[in-house]
Amino acid sequence: MKSLLALVNSVNSYLSQNNEPRLYLVSSAAKYVTFIFKIFGLIPDDSIGYAVAESDNASKPVIDAFVSFRNNVRTAAREVPAVMKVCDSVRDEVLPPLGFRLTDGGPSGSTWSFDDPTVLIKEIAQKKEAELAKQRQKEKAAAEKLAKLEEGKTLPGDIFLSEKDKYSKFDDKGIPTHDAEGKEIGKGPMKKLKDRYEKQVKAHAAWLKHIATTQN
Repeated sequence: MKSLLALVNSVNSYLSQNNEPRLYLVSSAAKYVTFIFKIFGLIPDDSIGYAVAESDNASKPVIDAFVSFRNNVRTAAREVPAVMKVCDSVRDEVLPPLGFRLTDGGPSGSTWSFDDPTVLIKEIAQKKEAELAKQRQKEKAAAEKLAKLEEGKTLPGDIFLSEKDKYSKFDDKGIPTHDAEGKEIGKGPMKKLKDRYEKQVKAHAAWLKHIATTQN
């Protein structure tokens, strides 16, 4: 079973990395998994997937019982990530190559249906790619947020220190009062400098709050 799961994982990885996969490779892997399940006595023939007709009521109670058991496990283990991961692995890696679509959610918990294994495997690969893209976007947003916060590292009174070639005098807060030639800065330019100072005050407060949060 570990070898079969490794094969399924390899197929899923192949599908996630190829927009136009060679279906005969996927089909061969699916047929092999089906062949092994036939040897185990779980299925009646060599067709891809769990070759049971919709009207075959003999197998449906077994599948219903399995899905019900999985529902109970998921409900009891919502605070145990490792167990939830195993349940998701059954849904996304074990059942699709056998021709089962397992859908979580809804008032009755998980539901299942028969489907084409090739279609199911491709859908899982697309789902994983979408989740990966979402994770990359989330990481990008977090990096941009951190970069914005890091702009507040500088003390408000120090933001003009690197511009001493532009100014010759500063007040007690560090805001320039005279330009490089010694002339007093006018009201318009002074307002912009004060606005810049106040903006840095807020940015620095946000940075200190971020530091305090990460340390706790």
